[in-house]
Amino acid sequence: MRRETGFTLIEVLTAMMVGLLALGIIYSLIIVGRKSAGGVELKSAADQDVRAALEIMSMEIRMASFNPKHRCGIWKDSVKPMAFFAAYQRYKGIQEATPTALTIEMDINGNGIIATGANDETEVIRYEYVHTNGNQYMTRSTNGGGAQPFLGDRANRNVPKTVRVINGDALPIFQYFDAGGQLIDQDLASRLDKIRRIEITLKVETDEVSPDTGRRRQMTYLTSVIPRNHAIP
Repeated sequence: MRRETGFTLIEVLTAMMVGLLALGIIYSLIIVGRKSAGGVELKSAADQDVRAALEIMSMEIRMASFNPKHRCGIWKDSVKPMAFFAAYQRYKGIQEATPTALTIEMDINGNGIIATGANDETEVIRYEYVHTNGNQYMTRSTNGGGAQPFLGDRANRNVPKTVRVINGDALPIFQYFDAGGQLIDQDLASRLDKIRRIEITLKVETDEVSPDTGRRRQMTYLTSVIPRNHAIP
């Protein structure tokens, strides 16, 4: 007669422990994968929004001082463009330039006038970085109208937003350079006509905490714009 033997209790318990350990490893890998995918999704959404915003800003800033009819004295006051002309016409289509704000003007429809009515609704554009009272976002306004959230939004508004703009005081949004490539950091307000290149830097963080790190992801974007029309006499 043949002798038949089965598994001992120790062998069965060992096999169960190995199986449970393998299942635990697989489960951990799935959780890590999901968290990583969530983090990548947050970063991707933020990247798309920031790049789109930079593309729009670059396109509009590039058109500063566009004056196809070469009319004199058409540039408007940056605060109330629908009502007043600018005091310094030699500044042309850059009537305000600071590290956190920029106002540009252009005769976009080529009718020889700027910001006078419905046909000129986007001929004076102002960008401003707001970082007070917990707010960290960019705004955009046209023809002296109310500033609207452009990248990010107010902290107390319960609306979907992908990023916060976290440049703060240390990192300028806008930097300005003359024809020789020198940074204009002295007497900028009186040298607006000397601007030949504008550098835009956006440091952002995802509005939501990344599930894989438990922190907000941070990214920095930089682009350079040449407002060619601003150099035309």
